[in-house]
Amino acid sequence: MFHALMWLPMIGSIFLYSKGLRFIPVLIIFLWTVYLSCVNFALPAWLSWMGDLVPENKRGRYFSIRSTICNSVLLTATLLAAVFLDSLKKSNLLFLGFGTLFFFLQWFLDSYQPFY
Repeated sequence: MFHALMWLPMIGSIFLYSKGLRFIPVLIIFLWTVYLSCVNFALPAWLSWMGDLVPENKRGRYFSIRSTICNSVLLTATLLAAVFLDSLKKSNLLFLGFGTLFFFLQWFLDSYQPFY
């Protein structure tokens, strides 16, 4: 849950940058590092669990297909986000575009996670 709350200061810092505070990019990099640290904290347990679930003779094929799909989706999403932000750059709404992307990304990530 903590990693989900890390998005709020990152989105808020974009609005502070538009107010003239120029140290905000460093703050965003720091917050992103904390976010990734929280997310990757469970990675060893997940990898061990997946190793137990996927039979050993099918692991290579399974993870290669999974990686191909994940990387294809990531590339497509990155290109669409770049086109979206570039279109908002011309109308001087770039910071609103970043906030919108952060909001929808968090909504998308939370919609696929089970509630405990």
